Amino acid sequence: MLGFFYSLPLNDYSGYLYYNDITVNGNPDGHSGHKKGNDIDIRYPGSKNGGPELWKNVVDKYYNGNESEFIKVLENVLAVANKWHFTKNFVHEHKCVKGANAARPHEDHFHIGNALKIDKITSQKLHKIYEKFNIHLSFVVVFCV
Repeated sequence: MLGFFYSLPLNDYSGYLYYNDITVNGNPDGHSGHKKGNDIDIRYPGSKNGGPELWKNVVDKYYNGNESEFIKVLENVLAVANKWHFTKNFVHEHKCVKGANAARPHEDHFHIGNALKIDKITSQKLHKIYEKFNIHLSFVVVFCV
């Protein structure tokens, strides 16, 4: 997950992204996912730190009503997420965004879910992922659940 956030500026995204929910070990808020730390809810690009904002408000306030420009930015973020194996991704229902499915209730955030099982990630796999982004590390710490 940290690699995803770290690599965003290397892939033409320099704005802020605020996450809402990363649940590990259980599911206290009723999400169908978010059980092992593989899933993250993130506010839409452009949202500020004052709390979640609805899709339409983000488009109107931060993209001057230009939804296609907003979708272009979101698709770039999702393309980076996909490189980090976040492939179970969801956005606001009735919206067509490459790299994600439309699903309720994602009106004020998008969801990225990692297809890799955390307990199966090895140092070798992480190094292959880091090579995609030309990130060189002297060591990698692997957490297993």
